[in-house]
Amino acid sequence: MRKAKFQHFTPLMLISILLTLGIIAGKVGHRYFDTIYWFVASLLSWGISFVFYQSEASNPKQGCRNLLSVHGIPQQCFSIYISIFCLGGLLTSHQIDKTQARIQVISEYELSSFDRMHMNVQDFRSEVSQKMQSLNIKDQDFAVISAMTLGDKSSLSQETKDIFSISGASHVLAVSGLHIGIIFQFFILLMGGRRRSTLTIFVSMIAIWAYVLFIGMPASAVRSATMISICSFALLAHKEAISINNLCLAYVIMLLFHPLYLFDISFQMSFSAVFSILFFSPDIKITQWFKGMFCMSLAAQIGTMPLVAYYFGRISCYAIFTGFIAIPAATFILYLSASAMLLVPFTLTPYLTFIATPILHFVANCLVCITQTCHTALKLTTMLPGASIEGIKINIPQLCLIYVSIVVGYILIRKLRQFRFLGTHRHRPSYHKDCNPPASRTSPSDQCQG
Repeated sequence: MRKAKFQHFTPLMLISILLTLGIIAGKVGHRYFDTIYWFVASLLSWGISFVFYQSEASNPKQGCRNLLSVHGIPQQCFSIYISIFCLGGLLTSHQIDKTQARIQVISEYELSSFDRMHMNVQDFRSEVSQKMQSLNIKDQDFAVISAMTLGDKSSLSQETKDIFSISGASHVLAVSGLHIGIIFQFFILLMGGRRRSTLTIFVSMIAIWAYVLFIGMPASAVRSATMISICSFALLAHKEAISINNLCLAYVIMLLFHPLYLFDISFQMSFSAVFSILFFSPDIKITQWFKGMFCMSLAAQIGTMPLVAYYFGRISCYAIFTGFIAIPAATFILYLSASAMLLVPFTLTPYLTFIATPILHFVANCLVCITQTCHTALKLTTMLPGASIEGIKINIPQLCLIYVSIVVGYILIRKLRQFRFLGTHRHRPSYHKDCNPPASRTSPSDQCQG
C-alpha cells in the first residue's frame, strides 16, 4: 500500500495566516487606528526589513536562511512577518474608508472603462434572462436555473431557499467551484479535450473569467476562477496542480485585491470546503465514483458545517447524501444552459432557425424536467425524520475551537495510524529478496540456500 502524501506547512500558508490576522485587526480596530497609522507602521516595518536584508547581504553567515528557524525566529523574518501583518491592516483600512465615502452622482462618461464594460455585461445578462423566460421556463424552475447559471437569486422564493438549505444542497445555488469547473471542462471539450494544450488552457481560462464577469463577480466564483487559473499554469509547467499551497496563493491574491472578501459568507464557505477536501485528500483519493463522491462530500461537510451552524443555526443531517442528487442535476443544468446560449444565435439566422428552434425548445424542456425532479427529490428529503437540527447557537471562540479540534484530532489520528503501521512492519520477519518465505519451520529444503 502506497503511503499518502501529507501536506506540509509552507511559507505561503504562513503569509496567508499573517495577512488574515492583519485584515481582522484592520477591521476591528478601524475606529482607533486610521489608515495613516497603518501606512506609517507598514513603512517602518518594510524599512526595518530592508535594513536587516542589507545587514544579511554584508554578513551572510548570520542572515535569515529559513522562514522558520530551528532555534527561533530571526530578526529579519520577524520584521517581514510584521510587514505582512501591517499590509493587511493597511489595505483593509483603506477599503473601509472607500466604502464609507459619500456617494457621488456621476455621469456614464465619467465611469472607468471597466465600470462601463460591467454595466454592458449586466444589460446583456438581463437580455439572456428574458430569453430564458421566453422558452417557457417559469416560476421557481426559472429561479433555480437563473441562480445556478446567471448567479441571480432574486427570483427564489423563501420556500425554495428553505428546501435547499434544510436538505444541505444550498451550495449548488451559489456559483462556486462546481459551476466554474463544469464551465471550464465544457470549453476544454469544445476545444478538442486536449488538457495539456496551451491554446486550450488559455481559451478555457478566458471563457471562465468572462463567465465570472458575466454573473457579477461574486466572491465564490472569483475564488474558483483564480484557483483554476493557478492550477492551469501549474499544469502547463508540469507542477503539482491541486494543492493547499495553490489554494493559499489564490487566497492571498484575492485578499490583496479585496481584503473585505474575508468577511463574506460565500468566500468563507468556498475556501473552507476546498481546504477541507485538500486537507483530507490523503485519505479520500478513491477510484470508485460512488465512494469518491461520498468522501469528497463528507470532507466538504466537515469544513463547512461549523460555519453553517454559526451563521444559520442549522445542521443538515442528510447533506452528504443529497450531493448525489444536487451535483449531477447542477451539472446537467449547466451543460444544457450553455448549449441553449450557444443555440440562441442560430435561431436568429433565417436558414437555420427551423432546425435550431426545435432543438432549443427541447433543451428548455429538459432543463425544466431536471429542475423539477431535483426540486421534488430535495423536498422529499426535507420530510424525512431528523432532516435538520435547528436552533444551534455558537459564538466565534467556540467556532474557532471546533476547527482547531477537527484539525488536531485528524493529525493525531494520522500519527496513530502511522505508528501502528510502523509497529506492524517492525516485527515482521525479513527474507532475502530472491528467497521465498519458508512454508514451515521443519522444511528447510524449501528455503533459499547459499
